[in-house]
Amino acid sequence: IAALEALLEAQTRLDPARLSPLLTDAAQAFLARKDAASLDMGIRLATGFKLSGAEPQLIALVDGTAGTTDASIRALALGALAETGTGRVAVFEDLIASARDPAIRTAAVGALASSKEADAPERLLKLWARLPASDKRLALERLSAGKTGASAVVNAVKTGSLKAEDIDGATLERLQAVLGANDPEIVALLDKLGEFFRPVLILDGSDEAR
Repeated sequence: IAALEALLEAQTRLDPARLSPLLTDAAQAFLARKDAASLDMGIRLATGFKLSGAEPQLIALVDGTAGTTDASIRALALGALAETGTGRVAVFEDLIASARDPAIRTAAVGALASSKEADAPERLLKLWARLPASDKRLALERLSAGKTGASAVVNAVKTGSLKAEDIDGATLERLQAVLGANDPEIVALLDKLGEFFRPVLILDGSDEAR
């Protein structure tokens, strides 16, 4: 375990491609155990080195088929799945809709909002009405950080899936940074939201922007 801890500490200086087969075996072995310490190590290895080969074991932890009820372990496994780039986004979607534990739901929201799958933003926004305010803030923070998610947010406001009051100044700044101040989507969004947000969106420093 000490050797694995050292690898985790030095992960940014290592070549993941060379280590992946060995570390995948190690992560799978830890994830097959039932004690929290072993599961934590397996999840940390999968997260730190983006071990997609550990996906089946992580899915089993998340959906309960591994027999784990520890919410903190399941939440960590959700984060690991997000880091490994899983395409199984329906798992996140189902948990957002059904999880009774707020920590599990929040972790699923973060994982789905961070997913690189093209349909992930739409899946998350369809569940918008189910989310508490804190999860909505997390979702917007993650979605607005990437172009696909930012475009989905803008489109959701345009179609009425998101309300104007769901969008705050920080989100608007991120949308502008990602899509560009002169992007037609941003211009249309500004028109929809009204004059209140115009000083936030127009930040190009020109006289006309003041």
